Amino acid sequence: MRYEKSCGPLIIRKFGGVIKVLLANHMQEGYWSFPKGDFREDETEFEAVLRIAGEQTGMEVILDTDFRYVTTYAPKKSVTKNVIYYLAISDNSEVAAHHEDIQQTEWLTFKEAAGRVIYSSDLDLLESASKYIRVRYK
Repeated sequence: MRYEKSCGPLIIRKFGGVIKVLLANHMQEGYWSFPKGDFREDETEFEAVLRIAGEQTGMEVILDTDFRYVTTYAPKKSVTKNVIYYLAISDNSEVAAHHEDIQQTEWLTFKEAAGRVIYSSDLDLLESASKYIRVRYK
């Protein structure tokens, strides 16, 4: 069994008092999800998430390191992969999606995002983040 690790930001921003989340359309696979990328052994999870946010969205974000969410799946028969997400706050709505895998991004409410994602792990992440945000960012 081989183990892999990726990291990603769950980027949020307030629009007129409404918190929205950034979704990315992953070009090759054709699905909506969150930015994520490979974890490098020479960096911390925090450094990886900040790097990936910059590489895939062109955004500088502030991490809420108290919110850490892990999802595990098997992309291939003999591979187990963990994806670690941290909540990332942006004060800028401009996205420069210049990563080759992302063809489009969109700011959506949590309810809208739940209707767009296709993986149950993404729904679980949205639900967990929504509950956390309601308590932490009243």
